Amino acid sequence: MKIITIAVFCLFIVNQITAQISFTQTNIATTGQYSLCAVDMNGDYLDDIVSVSTNSINIHFQNEDGTFTSQDFPTTSANYLPTWSIAAGDLTGNGYNDLLYGGGNGVTFMIANEDGTAYNEISGPEYVFSQRSNFVDINNDGHLDAFVCHDVAPNVYYINDGEGNLTFNQGGIGDYPSGGNYGSVWVDYNNDGLVDMFMAKCGGEPARRTNQLFRNNGDGTFTDVADEAGLADLIQTWSAAVGDFDNDGHMDMLVGASSFSDGGHKLMRNNGDGTFTDVTAGSGFDVFGGTSIEHATYDFNNDGYLDIFGNSNIMFLNNGDFTFTPYVVPFSGAAIADLNNDGFLDAFRGNAIYYNDGNANNWVVLNTQGVESNRNGIGARVEVYSALGTQIRDIRSGEGFK
Repeated sequence: MKIITIAVFCLFIVNQITAQISFTQTNIATTGQYSLCAVDMNGDYLDDIVSVSTNSINIHFQNEDGTFTSQDFPTTSANYLPTWSIAAGDLTGNGYNDLLYGGGNGVTFMIANEDGTAYNEISGPEYVFSQRSNFVDINNDGHLDAFVCHDVAPNVYYINDGEGNLTFNQGGIGDYPSGGNYGSVWVDYNNDGLVDMFMAKCGGEPARRTNQLFRNNGDGTFTDVADEAGLADLIQTWSAAVGDFDNDGHMDMLVGASSFSDGGHKLMRNNGDGTFTDVTAGSGFDVFGGTSIEHATYDFNNDGYLDIFGNSNIMFLNNGDFTFTPYVVPFSGAAIADLNNDGFLDAFRGNAIYYNDGNANNWVVLNTQGVESNRNGIGARVEVYSALGTQIRDIRSGEGFK
């Protein structure tokens, strides 16, 4: 993947002001019954809101003035609904994002036509108990592929020929026979220019619940190096938040705990040599008693440091030194995006938008478009250098399940 310079908002500090955070709730009507995602669906560089039902896709298109225009797109009945996950990405390169529905029995793709006015339903016959799903270029050929965590069998992925034709594959990236695969995060952890993958595991016997780190070998194959990296934990994890928490140019990790039966949350610092060090003590996560099945990382107060949010109503604001301050917020388990184009990240859950009240900190918006790579620029990395260090933002698709 080339680093190039989906509408994705990358927020970086210019003038730092330490601030708490608050949100204001506004309700909107949606017609979809299943998973929500926030993504630019029509290429106007504004984040939209997507919800789906068996026979339709409902999109709230964001307008430049912060209002929304709602439109329903009737579809052929989906064989599988996104009861566990949803992901968005442009598989065909026509400028309109397609959707992946991760269901409990299989996977459905909704492919946008050339002008984004209709969607074609494609479902395979394969049984897949989906957990998190992602769009990512798995084999480094410049085309956007699809990856789906399998709960009860080896993981599955779909290789794209560049025309949107997908070939089903199973095995090679998480092969344990009874699965236990829940939270996949695609990230270049060793800064070699290839996108690797951390797999947060579920419970069960030790081999089923041991977390994995798959290093991209650059030839379409992956090697599990979690043990040598210090990430082969037996914690029932389910999810992880991966980002550069101290702006040193290396991607760190919060390994979440969905149950404390095998251990608690672990904050891991990337040493820059392919290994990680446990820095949980004194971080704030060592005394946090809440569990979470989902974690993600964004800079919510635009202070230049990545914060951490899960499916509880606690947001951890980053102090920049591997310590985090917890704040109670009025939502949990939400889709995150800038929903009024003011440079601050908002949240959406159910039929409620929680607008970030913001502060005086500055921001910049960068939109990625692949030329030799996938059109969204998924897998690309943006780096900004300032007095705060190196601020890294990766372009990803698929950061949640259920």
